[in-house]
Amino acid sequence: SGGHTNYPFHVNLPGSMDELSKDSHVQLDQIRTVDIEERIIDKYGTVSPSQMEEIEDAIRISLGL
Repeated sequence: SGGHTNYPFHVNLPGSMDELSKDSHVQLDQIRTVDIEERIIDKYGTVSPSQMEEIEDAIRISLGL
């Protein structure tokens, strides 16, 4: 969606880091379930342990944990 925001449940991932080819934005307020038979199987890149920590924190905030 449009511009990137500074909500605590959004995480910006710069494309210059790790294997991401372009800037990415994780929106943890838009968590969806996916049918195991139709899951995404293509890998677009990886995130660093510190980025994963940010994502995990944002998940906790989004889910009120």
